[in-house]
Amino acid sequence: MKKLILTLTIFSLALLQQVCATTFLPHLDPIRAEILNQQVIVSNTVPLNKPLATALRKARTTLDRTTPTNLVNDTKTLATVTATLNKTSVSNVFDPLIRTALANYVAVIENALNTASNALLVTFPSGPHTTANNLIDDLFDSVEGALANVNSTLATKALAAATKKLGTINSLLAKAISAPAPPVQLRATITAGGEGTFKFQPTPSRAAAAALIGNLVQITGVQIQRIGATSVRSRTVSIGIPNIPNGTTVYSIGGGGANASVIYTISEGGLGSPPTGDAYTATSGTLTVTWNSATRAAVGTFTFSGPGANNPGNTASSSDGVFSVVAQ
Repeated sequence: MKKLILTLTIFSLALLQQVCATTFLPHLDPIRAEILNQQVIVSNTVPLNKPLATALRKARTTLDRTTPTNLVNDTKTLATVTATLNKTSVSNVFDPLIRTALANYVAVIENALNTASNALLVTFPSGPHTTANNLIDDLFDSVEGALANVNSTLATKALAAATKKLGTINSLLAKAISAPAPPVQLRATITAGGEGTFKFQPTPSRAAAAALIGNLVQITGVQIQRIGATSVRSRTVSIGIPNIPNGTTVYSIGGGGANASVIYTISEGGLGSPPTGDAYTATSGTLTVTWNSATRAAVGTFTFSGPGANNPGNTASSSDGVFSVVAQ
């Protein structure tokens, strides 16, 4: 009768504490249930295994302690309970449950990281953007490393430490979202046959224009340079970005279709003489752009190389193109 009363008391107390517990997700519940089961077994075993009974009680108290519901507290609790249970004679019983909880929390954290990464895609280049990106990559590695660690005590401890960085990522993400687009610009160091190397930048420097035509962003910049008293040299860079989605996209340049396009044109003329020049259509290169449809801002980099239309033996190329525009 004494054993039956003790068993019922354990069940009642455990059920009451389980109702009062405030875990973020139910991933700790199987561990709690097995603790209860082991407490019943211990209570019905003579002589009483006092070290085991004490450890089980300590683990259950940790699980049922009322704390704010968040991933940081849950993974910290998992690490604490694991350290306690792994020192008992029934550690092998709990280890599969601990590993399952560990995997479940890793999945939740990686989902949160994916969400943060997707939100970061539409933010403009900035210090918080770069730092958040790097921290997300590091945290992915950390939680995967924790999952791969066969020592459950060390694995859950590493996961709890990694989870604390989620707050920093959220803070950086908020700063990245509020960061403004860079100033309007279109710059590139261009090397062209017969011209040498020069710095292209519209005149004035912020005179790059952009238009959204359907789902195509067209960017154009013109650099005007007076030569002597009567001649003018005009350089134009025109960029076409098709099928532009929100976020960051990498395009190949040249070939039409889904690829981006870059055309560099130079012309020179003056009073009493016909204009001369050439148009270089890029056949290779890469363009990376971050597009925010809400603000219609496009920020990116590009490289290109292509032959001249009038003199195919000449080429124009650049490896450091940069643009930041707002489409009209």
